Amino acid sequence: MSKNHGYKVVMVDFRPEEVDLYIVNHAKRGDIVVTQDHGLASLLLPKGIKVISPRDRLMNYRHLGKLQRKAGMGQKVLVNLQMKIF
Repeated sequence: MSKNHGYKVVMVDFRPEEVDLYIVNHAKRGDIVVTQDHGLASLLLPKGIKVISPRDRLMNYRHLGKLQRKAGMGQKVLVNLQMKIF
């Protein structure tokens, strides 16, 4: 008999970004997602989802904006990040 410890295993297709799409479509406010993908984090934060890096750093809009400006990423993402600051 197996116990549910607050998680479930989900199999998704092998196409690129399939896991990210599943997470974005199924994560809810209050969930916690561990990722180093800043693009995924920028989609989750507006939904009220807590995002933590594998190095145990809580991601927020300021953190992502700074990293993306440093990396020279496009303005479209930065505009979305400026909507709400923690």
